[in-house]
Amino acid sequence: MSRHTLRSHPLATASRRSIALAALGLLAASAQASPAQTDYPDDIDKVRGCWIQRVEPDGPATLFLRLLPEPERKDWLVGALQRADGDDPDRRLRLQFARSGLSAVLGPNTPSGDAATPGPKPAPLKTLRPARSGLVHLPKTQMDYWRTPGLSPPPTGAPAQTSVIVYHHDQTSLRVEVSPEHLKLSIGGLHPHTAKIPEKVLFDGRRDGCD
Repeated sequence: MSRHTLRSHPLATASRRSIALAALGLLAASAQASPAQTDYPDDIDKVRGCWIQRVEPDGPATLFLRLLPEPERKDWLVGALQRADGDDPDRRLRLQFARSGLSAVLGPNTPSGDAATPGPKPAPLKTLRPARSGLVHLPKTQMDYWRTPGLSPPPTGAPAQTSVIVYHHDQTSLRVEVSPEHLKLSIGGLHPHTAKIPEKVLFDGRRDGCD
């Protein structure tokens, strides 16, 4: 009996190659669309706790900030900037940080059930104007920020173990500088044509004991 060598049809071979290339393309696209969790370390949990801003050095308190999980939302650290001399709770700037490290939300001090719902139209940076109280005027709606992968280098002279975490929203950025005993939150320009926007410091203080 004669032996015959089985050969793949050229069209079948080309089809298999096309399927393989398409599968590789889908895998690559998926990898780009879903960054590895290691790009977003969970160091944002370092902001958890109670903080106080004072007139340096060791002067009177000006701002309080408590960033803690809520009973219904343990995967978020939530708090609001509170003036030390008393203020209207409804006029406080509310801050929320996802403990996954992926996102943050700034906005009016609304109930926690509504706070994570994106607003219909993000407020521009100009709505965060310096106020005489030392805070900033509230944005008219929520501002949803997304984490920039990785960590930025700490500034010169920063305390030991400082992590610099940057989130972006449109053409602005939310910058978090946090060490075991220091926390600074600020907003500034993200792109070259907005980089000259003066930095707006939301909070710059030290860790305090929680009641």
